[in-house]
Amino acid sequence: MVMVLLPIITYKTFGFTYTDESGMLNNGSRGWKVLLPNFNGRTGLKAHPDTNSPGTKGCIGFVGNYQELKKLGDFFNDYIAIKGNRMIFDFNIKDNPNYGNEGRANAKLAQ
Repeated sequence: MVMVLLPIITYKTFGFTYTDESGMLNNGSRGWKVLLPNFNGRTGLKAHPDTNSPGTKGCIGFVGNYQELKKLGDFFNDYIAIKGNRMIFDFNIKDNPNYGNEGRANAKLAQ
C-alpha cells in the first residue's frame, strides 16, 4: 500500500478531466484527474486513479477495481465538469510525515 504524503489542509477542486496519461489510468484504461490548487510550493496537485504503478509522486491516488474507479470518475465528471460545482477534499492521513510543515513541498519525499 502506498501512503499519500499530504499536509492536513482543505483542498477545493477547480476542475476535472479524463486523461490517457500513463500514471493516471484506471486499471490500464482511460483515467481521470481532479485538479486541486497549488499550496506552499506544491504545484500541479491532482487526485486520480493509482492503478498503473503504485505511487503518485505527491498526488492523491485512489485505488479500486475498474468499475469502482470508473463510477468515481463519472461522478466527479458530472459534479465538477458538467454541473460546474466545486468540491472540498479534506485529508487526514495517519503517520503523515508532512504534518506540521504547513503543506510545503518536501524534496526529501520527492514532492
